[in-house]
Amino acid sequence: PTKGNLSISLTEQPKSNLEFVIYDLYGKQVGNYSIAQQSNIFTIENLNLASGVYVLSFTDGEDTFSQKLVIE
Repeated sequence: PTKGNLSISLTEQPKSNLEFVIYDLYGKQVGNYSIAQQSNIFTIENLNLASGVYVLSFTDGEDTFSQKLVIE
């Protein structure tokens, strides 16, 4: 769970830029971000999202991975 700050740490540097989108449980997009190819750590401060459960969807243009995000 997070209270508004989000840090993403990748096990290795991506081979291309990663895009990730945050969706609420209704499927509405509430955020869109990019992680540069040269970085394996990405931080967003003050997400400004209401308490609840969200879905993070990551893509590198070929593969997509989704993860649950809980905001307290």
